[in-house]
Amino acid sequence: MYRKIGLVILSVVILLGWGAYSLQGSTPVKIIFNGRDLVSDVPAQIIDGRTMVPLRVIAESLEAEVNWDEEKRIVYIKKETSQTSDWNLLKLNGEPTTWPYWIRDGKMYLEYRNAIQLVREGNRAPLHSVSYFPHNNTLYVDDLRYPLSLNEEGQYKVVSIDYFRDLGIVNYHWDAANENLELIYR
Repeated sequence: MYRKIGLVILSVVILLGWGAYSLQGSTPVKIIFNGRDLVSDVPAQIIDGRTMVPLRVIAESLEAEVNWDEEKRIVYIKKETSQTSDWNLLKLNGEPTTWPYWIRDGKMYLEYRNAIQLVREGNRAPLHSVSYFPHNNTLYVDDLRYPLSLNEEGQYKVVSIDYFRDLGIVNYHWDAANENLELIYR
């Protein structure tokens, strides 16, 4: 009799302990955006090894507008772009790229890694060698040293490709109507 009561009590304790552990869940997942904690009514959690975060709190932190269409079950996210960092995607020799470009004060700017790739495209090996050293922002073309002056454009570090053309490192024709940069190979 005492054995049955002890077994029932042990079973109840195990079930209650398991239930409390299940309700507690794992350690909460914190969302930190630009150095500050984001708080949401729906907590971030790990499901099947993937970190799931509430879309609304992330999108709104990026200053986007979030709307939910219950009937269609669609989330709409819209972010207005600012005039100071508007960019378009460049076409290179008629082919679309993923390279953003900016026109500022009559000069064309590319994100510095894309600008360096453009120099490599215009100065193909084995006739030419192109190297970049990020620790001092120096570009070497055929053993000639060119310091790069990087500017900030939103989250990007950009360089004027007109600077490269003025130095004779790369030559191109710009078709603004089609957003196409046609390389003239050396």
